[in-house]
Amino acid sequence: MNYARHDHSLVAANGKLYAIAGAQNVLCNKFCNSIEEYDPLTNEWKVVGENLVLRQNIERYLSEIEKKTPNDEPKPKRTKKDELGIMNMYQLNPPLLTDKDDSLISHPDFRLGNIRAAVIECGIFYMKDAGHGTKEIIRKTVVCLMAQLFKSDNTLMYTAAQEPEPGMTKFPDQICTKIAVGMIKLIEMKTNTAKMGSEIDVKISENKWKQLIYNEIKHVLENSPTRNKTRPIFRQISDENHICKLNLDQQAVQNGWYEDGEGLNICKILLFFILFPNLYSSFLSISKIIR
Repeated sequence: MNYARHDHSLVAANGKLYAIAGAQNVLCNKFCNSIEEYDPLTNEWKVVGENLVLRQNIERYLSEIEKKTPNDEPKPKRTKKDELGIMNMYQLNPPLLTDKDDSLISHPDFRLGNIRAAVIECGIFYMKDAGHGTKEIIRKTVVCLMAQLFKSDNTLMYTAAQEPEPGMTKFPDQICTKIAVGMIKLIEMKTNTAKMGSEIDVKISENKWKQLIYNEIKHVLENSPTRNKTRPIFRQISDENHICKLNLDQQAVQNGWYEDGEGLNICKILLFFILFPNLYSSFLSISKIIR
C-alpha cells in the first residue's frame, strides 16, 4: 500500500480490493485523501482516486466501486471473472491436512490415494511457477491424485455423470466427496492477502469450493487415458511409481499411514536394484527357481 492508513473502508469488487480514505495517524487528525486499488494478479497497489475529504465523495466512489444504483440497491452478484480473481488470493497448504482419515482414499476398485501427497507433488512441479492460479493448481492436484488412484491395467471409462451413458462406468460418489472435503481443508488465504484487511469481503463459500473441485474431477475424468486416448491428462502408472508418489508425503510414511512404512521399503528396494542391476538379475533367477 502506498499510504499507511487505519479506520478506512475496504471494498472487494471486480476481483480487486479498494482501500478508501481513513486516518494516517492514531490521533485521527490527518486523513488519507485517496483510494488505492490492489490487484491480486500483479500483487500491486496503485492510487485510483483522490480528493475524498467530503463524505459525499467517499459515498460516490463506494457506489461506483460496488456498482450500486443511485437508490443504494444491493450490488449485483460476483461474476465468474471476479470470483476467479478472489480465488487466486487463496492457496493449498499441505500441512493443514494432518488427519489420516481425511487425507487417505481407500476403495476396492482403486489403488490407495493420498490427497496431501498429491498436493505436495503438485507443489514440486507447478507451484513454483507464479503464473498458475488457484483454480489451475486445484486441477493439477486432482490430476496427480487420479494418477495415484487409477490401476495400471484399468480399461474402464469412468464418468462423473449420475446417469452414465452406455459403455461408461460411474466414478464413485464417495471418492468425489472425499477429494472435495479433503482439499477444502487444505485451502487457506495467502499471507500477504490476509494482512490487507477483512477476509469477509473476499471469502469464498465452502459450496463454491466444492463445486469447483467437482468440476475439476469431471474434467480430469473426461480426459483420462481410457476416454482421451490421443492426449490424456494423466498416465496410468505402474505400482512401483504409485508407491513413490505416495511416499512424497514423508510425514505419512513416518506416521505409518502406509502399513508401517511398507511403501517406503519397496521404494528403497527399487532404488537398490537400480544401483546394482546385476543383483536384480540374480533376484529374478532365484524367483523363477522358487516358483
